[in-house]
Amino acid sequence: MNCIVRIIVVATACVVALSSPLRAQDDQAGVKGDASFRPTASLGFNFLYTWWRPMLPLVSQADLALGIAMVLQGNPAGILLATDMKDRRVTLSGPIYGPTLMVKVAPRWTISGNFLYGSFDYEYGFLKIVGIHKLEADLIASYQILDWLRFYWGGKYFGMIHSLVENQKGGMGLGFAFNIHLYRGLYLLPNVSALGLADKDWLTAGVNGTLSLAYYFEKIRLTVALGGRCQYLKDVYQHRNERALMLVNRGRGDRDDLFYGPTLSLVYTF
Repeated sequence: MNCIVRIIVVATACVVALSSPLRAQDDQAGVKGDASFRPTASLGFNFLYTWWRPMLPLVSQADLALGIAMVLQGNPAGILLATDMKDRRVTLSGPIYGPTLMVKVAPRWTISGNFLYGSFDYEYGFLKIVGIHKLEADLIASYQILDWLRFYWGGKYFGMIHSLVENQKGGMGLGFAFNIHLYRGLYLLPNVSALGLADKDWLTAGVNGTLSLAYYFEKIRLTVALGGRCQYLKDVYQHRNERALMLVNRGRGDRDDLFYGPTLSLVYTF
């Protein structure tokens, strides 16, 4: 329960910059500073089917023996060390999904928030790990530099949570989102961003990119977008080095995180 409360608080209260504000259509009058500008809101839903290579432990034969001893002594955390994943990278697959909310607060300014959640299971030999939870939350401010170009920045939360393994990070990101008008209501929406995250032990750098083809149905004020997304994170600096972190560091032998896959987004503008 404490874990769930913490997730809700973090996801609601803070942090993240990663997903670009998805809005294929532009309010041209508003962009040009028309005095008749009125704030608008958009509510949407994002769905991704993702292949995810998370930060899961890599262990040695020494860890294997230590893990077995821990299990025999009644410590369930030894299961992770007793599973030798030394020569294998884990790739999980499944859907992640969540809502998005965007508010255009000024002719060139938009505030948006996004949340994504997915649950994955992993089997390795006799061991089955269920309920590996992936979470992301973003709170983004964007400024429209040109009709086809936005700059955005904000805070980001990233979480991988399981009863035996937990990796939660917070930080900032910034990037550029492009809005390329192809034909009538059809738009090409590429964007790219850079991320800087941290937890109590590691500083993490990353990049995120999406490419979507979107169509705006003007009569019903609905934007439908199909595309793909890829994100890569890597621990780049350990800012604590106490001996007590030895097992933690060993368990973070794969200090990078990669996920990618197709996306579907639906956004309704009020």
